[in-house]
Amino acid sequence: MRLFLSMLLMTAVTPALAAPAFDCAKASSQVEQLICQTPDLQQLDVRLNQLYRQALRQQGDTIKPYQRGWLKGRDDCWKADDISSCVQYSYQSRISELQVATGAAKADLVQTYQCANEQLIAQFYNDTVLPLVALKTNGITKLGFIRPSASGARYQGQNWLLWTAKGEALYQRFNQPDVYCQRL
Repeated sequence: MRLFLSMLLMTAVTPALAAPAFDCAKASSQVEQLICQTPDLQQLDVRLNQLYRQALRQQGDTIKPYQRGWLKGRDDCWKADDISSCVQYSYQSRISELQVATGAAKADLVQTYQCANEQLIAQFYNDTVLPLVALKTNGITKLGFIRPSASGARYQGQNWLLWTAKGEALYQRFNQPDVYCQRL
């Protein structure tokens, strides 16, 4: 009887492993097989799926192409030297994007920077899985994730970098001159 109660208590306190959103019996790629074998990645997949479903309810089908693109990028992690780290970062960054998109995360700080002839509005999110900045310039918002920095804060997006420190910012874009900015 004691053994039975003990086992019953353990199952009540021990959470069941979360299964990924896809069928592991049909996992075909190396990345999907890794997810099915790794409980931490399975949990990330479940969390991402919850946020994705919420985003679908809020935004409709407009988010589907972005999710397909993300899946392709995640599956390209088979090419990485450290496949597991690549997949984990892929999940963490997408979850962070969806936290912002669904309103599950709120900006901790909003700063406006004057950069020569353009203005940047930077919304900093520190409560997402990976801290990020939503950078709005010329009517376009793009996301960049925090990167290691010796001083200040450095955020990197696709083909751009924002480095902030002491009320100033350096805005770097691919194939364009660096722009120095002052916080307003």
